[in-house]
Amino acid sequence: MALGTKRSASLFAANAEKRDALGFHDSPELDVVPVVVDDTPQRTLNTDIATLGRAHNLFFTPETEGKDFSSVLQEVQEYISGAYSSLISQGGEDAKEQLQRYITKYLQDQHIAVAGMTQTELADAIYSEMAEYGFLTSYIYGDGIEEININSWRDIEVQYSDGRSEKLTEHFDSPEHALAVIRRMVKDLNVDTTIIGCPIIREADGLAKSSRNTYLSEKERQAALVLNHSLKAGKALVDAGETRASVIKSAITAEIEKEPLAKIDYVDVVDFDTITPVEKLEGSILVAIAVYIGKTRLIDNFIVEK
Repeated sequence: MALGTKRSASLFAANAEKRDALGFHDSPELDVVPVVVDDTPQRTLNTDIATLGRAHNLFFTPETEGKDFSSVLQEVQEYISGAYSSLISQGGEDAKEQLQRYITKYLQDQHIAVAGMTQTELADAIYSEMAEYGFLTSYIYGDGIEEININSWRDIEVQYSDGRSEKLTEHFDSPEHALAVIRRMVKDLNVDTTIIGCPIIREADGLAKSSRNTYLSEKERQAALVLNHSLKAGKALVDAGETRASVIKSAITAEIEKEPLAKIDYVDVVDFDTITPVEKLEGSILVAIAVYIGKTRLIDNFIVEK
């Protein structure tokens, strides 16, 4: 998929001054995502972001430098979606500034750090994932960018106006992550395009088709069926009227843990558009899992419309 045209006529160029999968994967594994709406009155934090950064440098001592960015991002997303979900849904510059402040303050209050990143860099990266376009943001608004080609969720190539081509080492976390970011980008930049996620194609026994299935031994191939079985358990609860995300996650987790060869990477119930964790199923929801069977990481999901 190619995003953008030559810089002089680019959609991104026209919007540059304003700022500063699931069809995107290399196998037929598809993804979806859910959303939370919070009626809690919006609170105002009258603290300048730069001031918070300076205070951090002087007084902040992280409890651990060992956390990885993905786990920190998920933790902050869960906090923000639970306490300030209206900031995510309402949009606008004021809401974005508020969101940045709350992210920064949460990192300070919880003494959270990621190795190799300053507190300001960490806050900016989390904000970009939640309100912008993650690692793509700098390329979308960068100078001399002619095209951004998203070949799959882990294969992105940038074409420069001087003829250079660069394969990015950065990539999306999953097909559903790619789909959510691209949909947000198309909406924000007023691109007259509809993004359609394709249905998952399955083997006769229910396993989602993937090139990674070829890495499974015969015993692992049988064990891999636990992904589909666990999602069916979660879907049965949804069909029966269950709307609590925690209950659905627990049922899926319990089913996966019955398989000795399975190791859970994640079980998530998130808003389809923002990939933000939810507590209750409302609107478009993605129930997604990633599980290691032996050394092979497999993913699967289903979508809920409430």
